[in-house]
Amino acid sequence: MGCNGCGVNVPADPALQEMIVLGCEDQYLANTDGDEQEIGALDDQFLPVTENDVKANDIEVALFASGVGTKRRKELHGSTAVRSLSGTWANDQDPVTLQCYKVEFLCSDNTERYSSFVLLIDAVLDSDISHAEINLNLGDIIVKSSVSPCGSLLLSTAQVDDAKKFHEFFFNGLFGKLLTGSASAEGPKIFLLSPENRPSWIKSMYFLLPANTSFATSPENFIVDWKSVQACAHVIDFMNRRFLSKQKEILPVSAEDPSVECKKVTCIRLADKSLPLNEHNNMVVLAIHTGKLYTVIDLLTEMSAESPFDDPDAGYFSFSDYFHKKFGIVLRHPEQPLFLLKHTHNSHNLLYLPSVSKGGSSHRENRKKKPQTHAHMPPELLISVGVSESILKTFYLLPSLMYRLESLMLASQLKEEIRSACNVSCFLILEAITTLRCDESFSMERLELLGDSVLKYAVSCNLFLNHQQHQEGQLSVHRAKQVCNATLHRLGINQNLQVYIRDAPFDPQSWVAPGQIGLRTRDCNCNLENSEAQVKVFPDKDEGKFIIGRACDKGHRWLCSKTISDCVEALIGAYYVGGGLEASKDFMRWLSMDIDFEPARLEEFIQGASLCSNCPQQEDLQLLETKLKYKFAARGLLLEALTHPSLIDSHSCYQRLEFLGDAVLDLLITWYLFKTHEDIDPGKLTVLRAASVSNENFGQVSVRNNLHDHLLHGSDPLLEQVKSYVESVENEDSELPPSVKVPKVLGDMVESMAGAVLVDSKLDLGVVWAVFHPLLSPIATPSSLKLPPFSLLLSLSSTHALPLHVTCTPDGPDQVLVELRLRLGDSLLVRQSRNRSKKEAKAAAAALLLRDLQACLLLLPLFYFF
Repeated sequence: MGCNGCGVNVPADPALQEMIVLGCEDQYLANTDGDEQEIGALDDQFLPVTENDVKANDIEVALFASGVGTKRRKELHGSTAVRSLSGTWANDQDPVTLQCYKVEFLCSDNTERYSSFVLLIDAVLDSDISHAEINLNLGDIIVKSSVSPCGSLLLSTAQVDDAKKFHEFFFNGLFGKLLTGSASAEGPKIFLLSPENRPSWIKSMYFLLPANTSFATSPENFIVDWKSVQACAHVIDFMNRRFLSKQKEILPVSAEDPSVECKKVTCIRLADKSLPLNEHNNMVVLAIHTGKLYTVIDLLTEMSAESPFDDPDAGYFSFSDYFHKKFGIVLRHPEQPLFLLKHTHNSHNLLYLPSVSKGGSSHRENRKKKPQTHAHMPPELLISVGVSESILKTFYLLPSLMYRLESLMLASQLKEEIRSACNVSCFLILEAITTLRCDESFSMERLELLGDSVLKYAVSCNLFLNHQQHQEGQLSVHRAKQVCNATLHRLGINQNLQVYIRDAPFDPQSWVAPGQIGLRTRDCNCNLENSEAQVKVFPDKDEGKFIIGRACDKGHRWLCSKTISDCVEALIGAYYVGGGLEASKDFMRWLSMDIDFEPARLEEFIQGASLCSNCPQQEDLQLLETKLKYKFAARGLLLEALTHPSLIDSHSCYQRLEFLGDAVLDLLITWYLFKTHEDIDPGKLTVLRAASVSNENFGQVSVRNNLHDHLLHGSDPLLEQVKSYVESVENEDSELPPSVKVPKVLGDMVESMAGAVLVDSKLDLGVVWAVFHPLLSPIATPSSLKLPPFSLLLSLSSTHALPLHVTCTPDGPDQVLVELRLRLGDSLLVRQSRNRSKKEAKAAAAALLLRDLQACLLLLPLFYFF
């Protein structure tokens, strides 16, 4: 679940949802309604705009009104090809030099042995990719694959053709079809790899070939196992001869082959040759009548083609009868023992999240395990392919491996376009362009949360220093406009970012290797002409006629508009993780965001604050510096940070510094939680951040460190509010939330002082964190975080099946009366509260009801979540 206004991740638990929705209420208004009001309603001075002003913003108004940046708007976009895998070299008639990357596989429990392969491409891969380690999940087994560069290799024209045949034979034989046409004896069949039917190589260019394990010194044999590659040529030649002859009977073994004369007890006759009995185990074979690949398990000496057919209800007397009636084949050696064969199977998605899927059950449980079935086959219908069983098994790992490598290449491609001076990991960029819908072990959610804070901070600094005459309200409106989803969507689209987003799980049945003909096609019905932009809005009323994220054969796919905005924030977060604030600024500059300011403006602001350093409160300011353990170079900044707008004699107040401090504390706390809690899901991380940066938490920080004693104001009611809250914190049970609402001024003080330290230290985030980390501690953790009163009451009532009834009724012109009724056995607990805000009234009534509940049940300690 997500909050459409601020884009935060909301967990499924109702109590946590309540906490997030309440905590995001103000931000939602700033990012949606507030922004919409500013556009076309008020100017920078909060005066009515003119007709010309409205026309200047017509485009942005239209974008926002049409749902840009929201989940309800669906858009049709194109995708992009991997440039590292593009080219024409596989179709050229010239030798080619390719870069080689060895891929090795290691089974976690050492029960399976897999062959090493070599990836050959016409490009030098990013270091992250050329040394990548990728886990492939096979149920209870993890296969760890590793990539390493191994130089370059010159391939002759003949080697290129052999490699293409190897690709075409195995990828079509395992994941497609080698024979097309009718399966019955009457219909004609076509061999896919005949000279006139061979697949075209157009979409991507690379070879995946078995690696040589003999470590031969010959340069041409050092990397690729050419013996296994060239073994396919013999099989293809034999099949072409058979289908060229148009015979339904099996071609006999050549009379010139001396092995034909071997005795029955010492050899068996295959379709193309004779084979000693002791060489059949784990042999990979091709059935010439179906084009299917098998692995030989055993030779059944007690059975022959004359034995009764293994399915008595199928209507065949024997295996010979079955092959004659089904395929029109007359066996020449029906007396031979039968082979027991293991079927090949379809490839699976080995990149799934190994723990729990969206539905709550594991993928291992969701994947239906079919019982292992075996085939009985006369040897004369089989050709020995000439590769090891381990090579065949490894092929099932290659689709998932290559999909991940292709995704990393796309991430590297995007990184090249951004051209940041900081070398950010391709894995981080891949995480930032991967949505939850991909159902992998990572997604953009956590980076999006971090990027939201980084963006807020960068924009706030720029506005604060470039608009020094603007007040906090004006700055907030400008910031909301610059960081809202509609703006981020527009910036992302302008840079064609949407073509890189991964928004659907890997589908092995739709994946095709070079030289493979896909069986599952998705015809393009998008009605997009080449001259049209690759974007199309889907009407809400027609929703359901398409699948989000799934691409047609031309690469068009539907995306939620908000996904593009989320990806922008996630990439900001990725660049912050990979290279700090300057790296994230590089990305924001690439998006043409206004986040830069002249350094002279910072010096100018500090110098202006220094002029206010001499004041009667010097001793008080020195005492506060002692508490903060920080000495201001421009003490006037601290004075401004303590001054409430109610102080009439003051020329400035803390509101502008509060605007800046809100952003810097949000970033520092989010970054701290991001690094400290790497294993919790994004929803819980969002809840932690919401609680840590809330006004309630900052108010407690102010009281806990006696910062409120230094507030400069001219309001007696404000003083009474502060005193009342301080007394409630000092006198009441720490297990319960304070019954008195925290005055907003206490939280504002903490934020304004953070803004003052930031400016005084010349925007040194490390200095700000060194000052405020001790003050903020202990920072909320999953085990210590308490729910707000109403959310806690919801959680308790749900956990213990206590019926809770909430009634909200208007009470006068500007207040609401909230009544909470909780049934506890035969007792009914009732509490009421009035407030101008329904949220505050519910919180106050819930806090009172929790105390009643504690008195009745002696619930100590009260419940925490997680």
